[in-house]
Amino acid sequence: STPESLIDQGADPANFVPADNGAFTMVLSAVDNLGNGAQQDVVVTADNADPSVVIDSVGDGPDFFLPYVDAVLAASFNDPGTLDTHTASVDWGDGQSTPSTVDESPFGPPGSVTGLDGSVIDVHAWGSPGVYATVLTVADDDGGSGTDGRTVEVVDPIEALERTIDDLELLGDEAVGDALRHLVGPDTSGSASSGALDRLEAGTTLAAIVKIGLAIDELADAEVDTGFAELVLAQIVESVAAELEVAAIQENPSPPPGIAHQLELIAVDMSRGRLSAASGDYAAAVGFFMEAARRADALG
Repeated sequence: STPESLIDQGADPANFVPADNGAFTMVLSAVDNLGNGAQQDVVVTADNADPSVVIDSVGDGPDFFLPYVDAVLAASFNDPGTLDTHTASVDWGDGQSTPSTVDESPFGPPGSVTGLDGSVIDVHAWGSPGVYATVLTVADDDGGSGTDGRTVEVVDPIEALERTIDDLELLGDEAVGDALRHLVGPDTSGSASSGALDRLEAGTTLAAIVKIGLAIDELADAEVDTGFAELVLAQIVESVAAELEVAAIQENPSPPPGIAHQLELIAVDMSRGRLSAASGDYAAAVGFFMEAARRADALG
């Protein structure tokens, strides 16, 4: 945009706000009451300004993540250059970097002092436990950029279940107590192979999923809010099932039609499970993940 175009729109050149970087020629004119006038050209150079970026959230559940479970990163940014366009990418800290979806719109007319506002969204699943430095970069079309970062912790299903059990033990509800018996056994000390935690540690994955499903059924009758725990339990099952799915795919790189069909069914069940979890139906989600895990275990 140029000063001339802004003047044509009725903008006040004495209060001109560049909509983009560049050199702008301002023509200053003065006329007295006798009609005598003079003018002077002034070149104003506007440097590009970097966008400011803020990560608003990573995921909407616990303060930790599980392998193979998608986390949604949401961010916002502002750029004084209302005519700038932007791209974004996320370095997830695990060797992967992905382009992100950008939504932007000018706030006010070109040259608005409030600049341009935009948002960024991206989705990622880490493949293994660890602590990852996640960095979002938003770049404008003039070489400017802004960044923001978050450190995320990814834990394995056993540790996630241990943390969830610790949280549930603080609630003191009868239904929660029934759920804990499925997760840790007849008492909170846990007896060998009696609860989901023991079975995960023993590697009897399908049996552990059954126990977690029973625990979620019990939590549905609790008189206290257990939605957070149910979410994590569903994510634990999703993580376990997804790991089995990955193993089945790796074991069958060029599958014959029958196995290829089974792999397709696994993918469908995983998708249905994720949709159910997103809608808050954790019992249904575990059912779909269970079926996917059963099929994948048979192929792995």
